[in-house]
Amino acid sequence: MTDLQIFCRSFVRSHIFQQRAHSAFARLTKEEILKRPRDVKVLLEEILPLATMAQYFCVPGRLVRCRHQPDTLNNFDGWIRFEGDEVASGIFKPEYFVEITSVLSPDDHLVREELLARGASFPGGDFKKTGKRGEPNRSVRSCAVARDVYDEIAQVREAVRAAIERKSSKPYPSPALLLVSVSRRRLGFEEWLIVSKAVSDLVADSAFQAVYLLNPWSNDVICCGGARPGVLTLDVPTEESQRLPSP
Repeated sequence: MTDLQIFCRSFVRSHIFQQRAHSAFARLTKEEILKRPRDVKVLLEEILPLATMAQYFCVPGRLVRCRHQPDTLNNFDGWIRFEGDEVASGIFKPEYFVEITSVLSPDDHLVREELLARGASFPGGDFKKTGKRGEPNRSVRSCAVARDVYDEIAQVREAVRAAIERKSSKPYPSPALLLVSVSRRRLGFEEWLIVSKAVSDLVADSAFQAVYLLNPWSNDVICCGGARPGVLTLDVPTEESQRLPSP
């Protein structure tokens, strides 16, 4: 496993930060990804999302740097810094604090356990468990279950709302951005817009200047409300979005 200190020693250009994060991920073994020890969890759930967000802001003429914050005593996970004419003119502030949280499926740990043991699993299925984890008689098996697609969207919506409300209950330095990484289900882009619009009412009363959703399956980043950096208005349409190409 790569030493994660390379992500928090100093601010680096966003594309370099992302290259390092992708290289660290490429060196992971299947067992590390599925068992997810502490350093792997930090890489997958904090560093990679931070890298994607920083690149989301990166356009010609705008210099973007970022850095991971490993100190759990602080209520944020990283910084993003901007340089260029947009900072001088007040469109962007020079620095933003970033809090990152992940919305996972309730059975995510069971899916990973079954994948490690059998090589296949049905996410969102009906799980049958025997024995305790780590014991010889332990067995996890999933059965496929048909679900209404709109029920699944509603579950993602409520999970995202709960994540925003939970994070908003804590104090953060200003200005702070919240990034919610949602790997619970591979939603289509229109479905992401539905979820984004459904949670936009929480942003105004939150501790964050803006809230973003990240689809780690495709690197889509969607602003679902707030004073989005680079926009000189507080009235941001919930459908406003940008897309990153898949890696």
